[in-house]
Amino acid sequence: MGLASIFFNIVLTDEASRPARLRFVTQNVALTLMNQLKTDESGVHAYFNFRSQSEAAGIKDPAWA
Repeated sequence: MGLASIFFNIVLTDEASRPARLRFVTQNVALTLMNQLKTDESGVHAYFNFRSQSEAAGIKDPAWA
């Protein structure tokens, strides 16, 4: 679409990935990164992909290494 974007692949600990904590952790991580990088102010769209350590270890994708 021609918009500036940044993509994050984030590996969380298995503890942080537990269903009871996942929403809080992912929102906190995303907001912290967006605030630190000032994505809204600079017009950059931020996209986030999260995986647990167990998931990341089980896939053969270099982007998650």
